[in-house]
Amino acid sequence: MVLWEAKSLQDKRYGLLSMEIETIGKMLGGWYGQVTKQNSLGVPKEK
Repeated sequence: MVLWEAKSLQDKRYGLLSMEIETIGKMLGGWYGQVTKQNSLGVPKEK
């Protein structure tokens, strides 16, 4: 966002990067949720 506000990043490129970052955030959120759920259930960790 800082690059876009400083006019160092074009609007189209900012939009594309935003979508990618959103996708990564969703994936990380899902991973975090799974790990949290497994740890709360007392499931042994894989080695």
